[in-house]
Amino acid sequence: MGRKRCAVFTSSKNSTKSIVHKRRKIIALEKSPKLSELPPIVINQIISNLPLDDHTSFRSVCKYFHEEVEVYWRTQKSFSIPKMCHWFPNLDENRKWKLENLNGFSEEISAIFNLMRVGSLEVLDFRGLKALHWTTFVKSIQKYTYESAPKILENVKKLNIVGCTISPKSLSLIAKILPSLQNIIIDQNMVLPKNINLAALKNERFEMCRFKTLNYYDYSVDHRFALLGSNIHWRTISYFSQIFAQVQNIMIDTSL
Repeated sequence: MGRKRCAVFTSSKNSTKSIVHKRRKIIALEKSPKLSELPPIVINQIISNLPLDDHTSFRSVCKYFHEEVEVYWRTQKSFSIPKMCHWFPNLDENRKWKLENLNGFSEEISAIFNLMRVGSLEVLDFRGLKALHWTTFVKSIQKYTYESAPKILENVKKLNIVGCTISPKSLSLIAKILPSLQNIIIDQNMVLPKNINLAALKNERFEMCRFKTLNYYDYSVDHRFALLGSNIHWRTISYFSQIFAQVQNIMIDTSL
């Protein structure tokens, strides 16, 4: 009988320990922060790392997440080719995919601009694109927003077209649609029309009045700006300054 009582006592003791352990785990779980209690900056970081297809699932978790996804898109200030590849991973699978132009990806662009707030963009970055057909881009961004391109892009201040082939017609359209454009980044190897009027460069009055307010920069690999020295690409600068009269800074990437 003594042995049996000892066994019962031992079993009861183990049971008590198990209950205490479980209670401690429950208390620890209750004290640990829930996803819904995380600060907006953390939620925003999570959203920024998700592909676009996962945004729908994420926003359906709770009202807080839904609101933060909305905020994420409403506060987007830039559109770039690398960002588009992040939002749509299938475009850049295994890093072997190369973007020739935007013709085959108008739906993806339309979806992105449908989520963004009209007029919020300040930067357009087309690096990584071989040929930029501006009319295709404009049609895509207008498709679901039901707003005009000048309205959607009215606050764009910076345009990066390094490595892109663009027709003179497209450049003229860009100048008309981006009234707030102040900075444009190009590369030294950009192919320009042969019929550029360089006589304007020899006109002293033109130089004093036009180039007085225009800055030319070398946009190097580390993306630090340095005023171009004697090696100024006058032909390129002349061409772009005539098309983009409102631009204050022309940056030439000499690393390519």
